[in-house]
Order: sequence, then structure tokens, then C-alpha cells
Amino acid sequence: MVTQDHLTQEAFAPTITILRPLNAGTMDERTDEQLVVDYRRGDRAAFDALVRRLLPPLYGWLFRLVGNERDAQDLAQETWLKAWRQLRRFDERRRFKTWLFRIGRNAAYDLLRRKKGSPLPLAAGEEEGDPGAEVVDPALLPPDQMDRADAAQRLSAALEQLDPDSRTVLLLHYQEEFTFEEIGQVLGQPLSTAKSRHRRAVQKLRGLLEKNG
Repeated sequence: MVTQDHLTQEAFAPTITILRPLNAGTMDERTDEQLVVDYRRGDRAAFDALVRRLLPPLYGWLFRLVGNERDAQDLAQETWLKAWRQLRRFDERRRFKTWLFRIGRNAAYDLLRRKKGSPLPLAAGEEEGDPGAEVVDPALLPPDQMDRADAAQRLSAALEQLDPDSRTVLLLHYQEEFTFEEIGQVLGQPLSTAKSRHRRAVQKLRGLLEKNG
């Protein structure tokens, strides 16, 4: 097996430049986790395949989270670099995308904290360890509402008014199709708290959409 010492910056450098277009190339049928295993074994192209596959959703989510193209680009670059540096610690029995987004979430929150100059507040009424409640009726926020062209502008404006955790939960669940368990892993919180945050986020988003007409 190739050790982390062999994963040189020179080998990694071609994959972390996100400002240039990425050539989609041939569809790689390997799972994300298998690509990680193959890269560890010396297949340098495997990491390029990971970047091509996961950069678009990562960047799109970061952009919606921080609301700034330049910051989202910097965060995506930082996320991939940190992921590469920590790759030997990744357990391939877990989902790589969840692990990657957790790194991105931490980087984004650090940036938001620096800009605010203070810790990010919890969502209104939320407490760590909140046992939560049953997930809200999916009919309150059907998945197709997240990408309907006629509602895109109103939805984006409403999302920007939510706290970062609420925005993260909604985007990960409806846009990236993360399970609540995976969302909890990204947030570093138990499943019950992820469900509770989803319920409150849906309620807040509905209220904002109704208020904004």
C-alpha cells in the first residue's frame, strides 16, 4: 500500500486547481470509496476522478452556504487539500462524500465565524443534544420545490435568511439527497438533532416563503 508520505504535493497539485474547467472524461463506475482505496494503492488518476465527480456538488453547496463565489472557490480548494492530507485516516467503510462535506462544512463555518467576529449562533430554539421530533411531513417541502425554475429566486432569497445549520440541513437533504444520519455526521450531531434541525428549518423556510410572497 502506498503510504501518505508517497502522496506528494506534486502528485496532488493537478487536482486542486478548481478555477479551470474540469474535463468530465469517461464515466468511472467505481464507487467513491473504491477510488480512495485505489488512490492509496498508487492509482493517481483515481483522485482526479473523485474531484471531477464531487467538485460540482461540493462547490454548489458551499456557494449556497456562504453566498459568495470567490469564497466558495477558496473553500472548495481548501476542502480538497485538507481531504487529501487526511486521506490515510479515512475509513472506506464510511461514505466518502459525507466525510468530504464535513470537512467543507468546518471550513465554511470557520470562514463565517471570522467574518462575523463571533461564534455562529444555534438555530432559534435549538440546543445541543435536543432530542428533536419526528421528521416533518415531506409534503410541506417537496423535493422538486428545491429546483423549480419559477420558485428559484424566492427560494434562494429565503435560504439566505436562514442560519447556516438550517441552510446546510435543507441543501444536503433535498439537493444532495443526504440521509438524516449523514447530515448528522456532517454537522457532528446525533441523528435526533439532525431531524430536529430539519423540522425547524422547514418551518422557518415556509414562513419566509409565505412572508415574501
